[in-house]
Amino acid sequence: PQDERLSPDDSALALQRATAATRQLAKRQLTWLRSMRDRTVVACDDNAQLPDQVLAWAQHALRG
Repeated sequence: PQDERLSPDDSALALQRATAATRQLAKRQLTWLRSMRDRTVVACDDNAQLPDQVLAWAQHALRG
């Protein structure tokens, strides 16, 4: 079998393309999430009690 490794230039280009595609996907996801009217925003870096708060919210939402 032939060695199919990328050259350093091709590898750098592939990394740049993958990084750009990932950023574009993240941007589309954020746009989609912001369009949801009934969303609940959680500041995940704000509180040590966050897991308990999210669990309580989820239980409340599931009860209707």
